[in-house]
Amino acid sequence: MSWSLVRGSFVVDAPPKDADMGPVRTGLVAVIAILLAAGGAAIPASAHGGGIALQVSQDGLGGVYISASYEEDGHPVDALIDPVLRASSPGSADVGPIELVSSGQGVGIWTTPGPVLTDGAWTITVATTVPIAATVTTELTIAVVDPPVEALADGIAEPGPEASGGDFILPLVIGLIGIVMSAVLIGRRWRKAARSPALG
Repeated sequence: MSWSLVRGSFVVDAPPKDADMGPVRTGLVAVIAILLAAGGAAIPASAHGGGIALQVSQDGLGGVYISASYEEDGHPVDALIDPVLRASSPGSADVGPIELVSSGQGVGIWTTPGPVLTDGAWTITVATTVPIAATVTTELTIAVVDPPVEALADGIAEPGPEASGGDFILPLVIGLIGIVMSAVLIGRRWRKAARSPALG
């Protein structure tokens, strides 16, 4: 086997028919595997391309979260970012800067540590510097709603005296026990009375 350079590319000359190609094939497979592995390792860092898009949303409880994705292919940003939120409203004091934290809801989702905004119209700006600098400013109307668990708890009324059933349960149980014991004692007396004539 020999190698030749043709117009900037390598060409492998055909080997003799009686040549042992086993070691050659093994070597070529190894080289190809190494090249593919090297190329695959570089894909996450370079394949997305373009900038980062940040989309701002609210969680209904006064918290804010963002979804970060690559503009080129729309894939979520799985790299570490450092988003910081600032917000202003005509009827409230400015909020921020607040560092967002990674959310467990999915890749590329970052959220405020908790509720940070009250009801009303807010101008929200979120900026990140890594892995690519990106900034978004959006108008968002915050509408805080009660958590479902609290709403359910508020809707359950405490039972009044007339609805309580515990006042007569204990006497009823005691009465039933007394009836059963009386029946057992009466049964024993009947059996003794029935045996007495037979014994006499």
